Amino acid sequence: MQSEPAHNIKPSDADNGDVGPFLLKTVAAGILVGLVSYILFSHSDFMEHWHYIADKYEYLELDEAPFIFAFVSVYLVFFLWLALVRQRKILRTLENEITVWQEAQSRLSEALIAHERFFTMSHDFRAPVNSIPGLTYLMRTDAFGPLENEKYQEYVEDIHRSATMLDMTIAQVLDVSALAAD
Repeated sequence: MQSEPAHNIKPSDADNGDVGPFLLKTVAAGILVGLVSYILFSHSDFMEHWHYIADKYEYLELDEAPFIFAFVSVYLVFFLWLALVRQRKILRTLENEITVWQEAQSRLSEALIAHERFFTMSHDFRAPVNSIPGLTYLMRTDAFGPLENEKYQEYVEDIHRSATMLDMTIAQVLDVSALAAD
């Protein structure tokens, strides 16, 4: 039974790693900032009012404020674009790492299920194998009557020896797998 991860991050179809859409959005934002700056600072009443404030407060040097505003706006848009590009790269890296982690988790889950099945199967397999030496012991000791044919007695000895060796081999395999599990 595989558990569902708490997060389900998947790359969107639009996210193909292309920087073109970001560049287009950045240029559009720059044009928009330029238009807003032009509208705000080119209006004659506004500019006259601005010059009045700039003359009144000469020590603040406000004459360059529209240019400073435009420069800072372009600067901010450019660095926001750079930050978005970096974030997209980090997101892609994280998505790749999450995919690798999910694949490893899936392989681990499958290995644990196979290991559990092996132990269940080994118990189911070992129980009948253990009964063979017991049955051959009863036959060798003539518990239910003598084996009259000597060839049958040899077969019983061979069966007993083979079943005992098989039981020891199964025990060794289980011991090795238990050590490997730790």
